[in-house]
Amino acid sequence: MLPLLLLCGCSGLDRLLDEPAPTLAELPVAQLPPPATPPPRLARAEVAALYRQALAQQQDAPTRLRTAHRLADLQMMAAEERLASGVQQDPGFQAAIDAYRALLRDNPGYAGRDRILYQLSRAYALDGQLALSQATLRRLGAEAPDSPYLAEAAFRLAEREFAESHYAAAERLYTQVIAQGVDTPFHTRALYMQGWSRFKQDHYAEAIDAFCASLDESLGAGQPVAALPRAEQELVRDSLRVLAIVFSKLQGTRSIASAGSPHYEYLLYEALGELYLAQERYQDSAATYRAFLAGNPASPHAHRFALRVIQAYQAGGFEDMIVSAKAGYVERFQPGSDYWRRSEAQARQTIAGHLRDYVPQLASHHHALAQAQRDAAPRQAAQHYARAAAYYRLYLDSFPDDPQVPQLAFLLGESLYESGDYPAAIDAYDWLAYSLPDAPRAADAAYTAILAHAQLEAAQDPAPAALQRRRIAAELRFQANFPGDERANEVLAHAANQLLQLADYPAAVAAASTLVGLSPAPRAELRIPAWLVMGHSYFALEDYLQAEIAYREGLALLAAADTRREAATQRLAAAIYRQGEADAAAGRHDSAAAHFRRAMVAAPASRVRMSAQYDAATALMQAGELQQANTLLQDFRRRYPQHELTAGIGATLVQNYEALQDWQSAAGELDTLRAGQDDPDAARRYLLGAARYYDAAGDTDRAIARYRSYAHDWPQPLDDNLEAVHRLTELYAASGASDKRRYWLERTMAIHDEAGAAQSGRSAYLAAQAASLLGDERFDAFRRERLTLPLARTLPRKQATMQRALDAYKRCSGYGVDQFITLCTFRLGEVYRQLATDLLQSQRPQDLDALALEQYDLLLEEQAYPFEEMAIELHESNALRARQGLYDEWVARSFAVLGELLPARYARHENTEHYALAGSAGRQHDTASGQVWELNRQAIALRHAGEFPAAEQAYLAALTADADHPATHRNLGILYDLYLGVPGRALHHYVRFQTLTGGSERNVGGWIADLERRHASIAREIH
Repeated sequence: MLPLLLLCGCSGLDRLLDEPAPTLAELPVAQLPPPATPPPRLARAEVAALYRQALAQQQDAPTRLRTAHRLADLQMMAAEERLASGVQQDPGFQAAIDAYRALLRDNPGYAGRDRILYQLSRAYALDGQLALSQATLRRLGAEAPDSPYLAEAAFRLAEREFAESHYAAAERLYTQVIAQGVDTPFHTRALYMQGWSRFKQDHYAEAIDAFCASLDESLGAGQPVAALPRAEQELVRDSLRVLAIVFSKLQGTRSIASAGSPHYEYLLYEALGELYLAQERYQDSAATYRAFLAGNPASPHAHRFALRVIQAYQAGGFEDMIVSAKAGYVERFQPGSDYWRRSEAQARQTIAGHLRDYVPQLASHHHALAQAQRDAAPRQAAQHYARAAAYYRLYLDSFPDDPQVPQLAFLLGESLYESGDYPAAIDAYDWLAYSLPDAPRAADAAYTAILAHAQLEAAQDPAPAALQRRRIAAELRFQANFPGDERANEVLAHAANQLLQLADYPAAVAAASTLVGLSPAPRAELRIPAWLVMGHSYFALEDYLQAEIAYREGLALLAAADTRREAATQRLAAAIYRQGEADAAAGRHDSAAAHFRRAMVAAPASRVRMSAQYDAATALMQAGELQQANTLLQDFRRRYPQHELTAGIGATLVQNYEALQDWQSAAGELDTLRAGQDDPDAARRYLLGAARYYDAAGDTDRAIARYRSYAHDWPQPLDDNLEAVHRLTELYAASGASDKRRYWLERTMAIHDEAGAAQSGRSAYLAAQAASLLGDERFDAFRRERLTLPLARTLPRKQATMQRALDAYKRCSGYGVDQFITLCTFRLGEVYRQLATDLLQSQRPQDLDALALEQYDLLLEEQAYPFEEMAIELHESNALRARQGLYDEWVARSFAVLGELLPARYARHENTEHYALAGSAGRQHDTASGQVWELNRQAIALRHAGEFPAAEQAYLAALTADADHPATHRNLGILYDLYLGVPGRALHHYVRFQTLTGGSERNVGGWIADLERRHASIAREIH
């Protein structure tokens, strides 16, 4: 019966406030729980029939009474079943009512009358006869004041009074139920309804007592609401809600305090806060939650109330208060706080979830304020940056494995950087960059740390060396850890330069070397200063050869108009000059002269060049190379007519010519002292647009006219002017107008030479091409000039044409275009070779006897020999470019010429022949099928293509397949000897070849002897 009775009460706050309580007529039929074992398979009618049969046969009065009572109960149960099933049949509950009334009438002294009255009241109620039901309950109370059904009877009467708004009467009846004690199942519900009855009468203080008493019973000692049965949960929630209304009508949270401090006090505050929130009294709601927090800071519910404060402000849109509340939440509940240490794991997990939201929000809030106030209110901005940094740090410390850590760590560094706390910013950025190197902004963090170092340096002028070194260390660390970053090269370049400024030359070299050795190569703007740093550092370390190499690399990248070019050129010349000084001091005059001459070429317009040229001439004279010395002295005089040393050059030249017995030249030198030299005229520019159209249309005459007009009238822009001039040379060449072509070739060179900062790679190329074409033309003229008798007349003409060709090719080389440097070097060698050949093949006097003719021939050979040597030197210098990675047609042709001039040294050709192994009775060496031969063929092809490292790898692969393959050793030796310049390895492979073949090739033995003569130390090491 208990479920039925409980359903008789109010089921919710809204219904209690707005609707009357249900009456007995509205009660649902009681539902009995299923029996533990299935009942007998007898219909209720059959059971009733059995009881009637027993009643008719029973004579014992007490037994008859109990049987009749049971029969009445069966009739009641049958009626309830019909009602529950929806079957509306007469007489309804009337049979049960009649049976109960008969029992009461016929048995006035029956001890079970109170139960019969109780059942009768139920039957009346279920039958809709509510007045009779209420009257029967009152009769029960009057006849059986000690009945166990009295509490239920009073409760039902109270419910009726409450439903009819008789709240005072209902209160009295509920009080009677309460007086029955806590053992009655209606006690808690009666307390609850007592509270409602008092509330309806506006007796708020008394209502608080009743509701709290009801909650005391429902919640027990800390019983959570969720653990209660559903109906009781609803009762508790309704109690809390109506209490919240009462508190709001009284003094709010102070009224809660007056209720004492029950263990469910937090529910009272929670209910009041929710009521205010529903009423859109957002600040009152937040104040309620704050009041609980103030009185219960250590409560396990405190973190939830702090969260509700934030939610209340959010609902009201109070942005500043939201920020303050979140800050309070973080301060109170953060990891490491007292509250956190006392909290259980589940609470910590909940708190952590909110901290993950609030801490970044607060950090972002203060960061944004700092940025907004940075200019207008720097002091306030600094405070906001500090707060933002504190929140970022808190998050990083609290949630080190969180995915947001990299981003927040970067923002921490940013906030510290913007606030001017550069040391702390460096620490933050470095932690992100090098503890989490795979983070998206790790490289940005490392780079910004470098900027922070720069700020620290800028604050002190000059910056202490310790500060500079810390920045350098950061830069080197950045490049080492983030080599692919687009800023890494710039950072490394700065580090190298700073190390140079600190005079830490070895470290500067190391940093700069790293930069220039990167692949892919950094852009020229970075490589240039790196090479210069290396040059300066090596120079300071007195390693002048390495300094020279570095300066050359840097100059090769510098534009002609670059302001650094002059100083770098001077330094290059100085490095070369210092090498010459060292050799001169050691008595190596040939080598010293070569260095001095290189210094001249390196810086032709510098003061170093003057000293180098004069010292070169002096060294050459000491070495016995008087002709070369004369050439240099003549040039010196021509270049520096006002120099203090110039006055004595004429006399020196005369002495040298006398020593050479070159009387004609000695006489001519006296004339040369009085001669001068003209400079080329300025170039003109072209009417390029029209010229190109005529050119495209095939109207050659007009195209030439326009190109010519443009070239004369429009010198700017330079590139267009040069292209017009270049086209004129092509058109004139095609038309056979050699003189005009020659004129425009000269103009091409003049335009480039005079362009200054406007010079470009293209202009240099065209100038070099023009110089080479002029050189070819003059070379042809030189070759056509025959040496006939008398030589005194034809030889000067021959020499003059030769000098013109030489000047053109030298001019071509001076433009620094690789393609033409090799061509012109080849041509220069050929000029000298041609002169030597022409001298030897010149016409002989007819009237000489055999002895005179022999002496004449010897004299010619002596005259030809220096030119042949010069040819060899030039071709060898060209061939050496192969070792520097420059190998083209002209380098290859120089090798071919050297093979003719020095066959013992250069006439070495690869082959793929089979060789008999020594000690194998002539048996041919059998390789791993055709693999080794194929690798040899590939290597030879690669060598012809100038791919020397690749050719080396192919040969080495062949030796891996067959370490004793003779031809491979022979071919690889040639590669090392001639093309890679590794004589030790070449000698090793030549010797290995001879060992494997038993010395079958005598010429290879000669090669070995040649290498041993030229590299005696290598030979000693091998043997």
